[in-house]
Amino acid sequence: SAKGVNLGVTSNTDGNTLDDYEEGTHTVTPNSNLTLNSSYNVFKYTKIGRLVTFNGFTAVSSVSGSDTVSLSLPFAVSANPTNGASSSVGYCMTNYVNIGNAGLAAFAYTSRNYLNFYSVNDDAVWAILTNGHLGVNDEIYFSITYFTDS
Repeated sequence: SAKGVNLGVTSNTDGNTLDDYEEGTHTVTPNSNLTLNSSYNVFKYTKIGRLVTFNGFTAVSSVSGSDTVSLSLPFAVSANPTNGASSSVGYCMTNYVNIGNAGLAAFAYTSRNYLNFYSVNDDAVWAILTNGHLGVNDEIYFSITYFTDS
């Protein structure tokens, strides 16, 4: 109780106390019918207060079906909107993935413990990435920052 680093104040007030800092790894769990290369399924995260930065690189070992592509997160996305929004968009880079003509984005919805990927198209609607867009040895690199309630 009442422990942490006080930021910009001389007394311990909850709103100005950094009481949580954590660095770690998270072994991602993919959606059904998608297997990741076990050498590339452990991602890194840093949690400062409620803010989580999660990044890594993965490669596909096997894939079938048309399931929506998703990867587990180390902490669930906040259910409590900050300025009206808790969902978060992250940056991606791919190698061989069949995506739209403007790239791929990682998206973590409010209250979920996983993220999805969306292909982005120039002057057109985005589309959720499915197993049908992936092949063996396809690679996805990404980084996303989001808020959590834990």
